[in-house]
Amino acid sequence: MEGLYDTIHRDLGPEAVVVRRDEGGGGLGRLLGRRRYELIAVVDDASADSHVLANAATSSEMRRLSTLFSEKCRKMEEHLSSLNRRMEKTHIAAGPLAGQQQLPGFAASWDRRFIEAATALAPGLFRDGGQTAARTTIGDLLNIEESFVPGGAGQRPCVMVLAGPTGSGKTTTLAKLAAGWHLDRGMKVGLITTDTYRIAAVDQTREYATLLGLDLHIVFSAAQAAKAIASMSDRDVILVDTPGRSHRDDIGMSSLKGILAAMGDVTVFLLVPATMDPANANEMLRNFGVLKPDYVILTKIDEVHTAPVMTSISSEMTAPLAYVTDGQRVPQDIRQARRDEMVEILLGGAFAGAEEGAVPVTECEC
Repeated sequence: MEGLYDTIHRDLGPEAVVVRRDEGGGGLGRLLGRRRYELIAVVDDASADSHVLANAATSSEMRRLSTLFSEKCRKMEEHLSSLNRRMEKTHIAAGPLAGQQQLPGFAASWDRRFIEAATALAPGLFRDGGQTAARTTIGDLLNIEESFVPGGAGQRPCVMVLAGPTGSGKTTTLAKLAAGWHLDRGMKVGLITTDTYRIAAVDQTREYATLLGLDLHIVFSAAQAAKAIASMSDRDVILVDTPGRSHRDDIGMSSLKGILAAMGDVTVFLLVPATMDPANANEMLRNFGVLKPDYVILTKIDEVHTAPVMTSISSEMTAPLAYVTDGQRVPQDIRQARRDEMVEILLGGAFAGAEEGAVPVTECEC
């Protein structure tokens, strides 16, 4: 009988209560002096659950599962530790300015490569703001052409193509260059537009050509472009307007590349708006690189307080910055880039010294 109670307590726990006990009937067992008992026991559900779970936790299966779970947790911790070590190494390799929160406000949107190059030249560049010490270092890193001469001495005509993303200001910039060189320098200037996708663009270019008394050729193909160039061989300068292209438009970029190839020896200006998001600038610069730009014109600097896209230009391209534009007036709102001014714009002191010492576009010699 005691063995039965031990079995009940072992299986159902010490809180089990026997509610009925039956003694078995006769038969051979009774004749041999053996008795048979049947016990019915109950236990509170909560107590039973607790006891069953306690027993289950000590079972061999649960021990096996627990071991597997512990092993997986250990491997996961090792993997996370490995990732943390890699991130720490990357952080150290990138230098102390890997987090933007460590940068002064004026450099928060600069291209990372530009920042790394600057801090390599001057490790204490950004300490305590560092704007005074930064000027020389930043000026050395910015790729600026302060005295652009179209085409070089003796080369006629100088064919200059303006290319760039939609909305970068190509048509207005073409008019500014044409007016400056024609009216103030007396150069013979010819105009070509390949931007036949927008009627308004053709009309605008035609209006500028009429006001300036210049010949305008509207071309639809590479063959027509080559013919237009040949017909204006007596010009000093030929300015070519192109349609705005998305840098992700592979077909459009290939078409534009074909037209430029038909024109022979040309100087390509890539127009980059100062308003462009630096996060998108590198992809645009790389894709327009198929045109092999010779120079960059930074447009719309009047619309920003600072132009971090300049750091992307200097980091991504070998083509130097030659001109900046700062308004819609023709031909006034264009000038050659000046290193000191570009540094001030990059540091947030927009247009400092812009009026003094600025060399107008009309002083270029061809």
